[in-house]
Amino acid sequence: MPVGVATARWSPTCCGVSQWISQARAAILRKQNPKSLRALILGQLTPQPLIVADDVWASPSIDAEVGHLLLLPTGAVRKARPS
Repeated sequence: MPVGVATARWSPTCCGVSQWISQARAAILRKQNPKSLRALILGQLTPQPLIVADDVWASPSIDAEVGHLLLLPTGAVRKARPS
């Protein structure tokens, strides 16, 4: 299994926050810097900002600029702002 990919089960935590990864995996990821996490997700080093919007993204929109990378859930719909 590739690094960073694991089977995880969802379970609520005591604080009401969803838990999608194990506590052990979270401990490993907390030791990583943002640059290495971005490379882990994308499979390569890149200087562009990465916005990860999953199924629990709180906002109905994403404020991104040209050149930003977006990781969106399956079925996400792009609705461009009129120019």
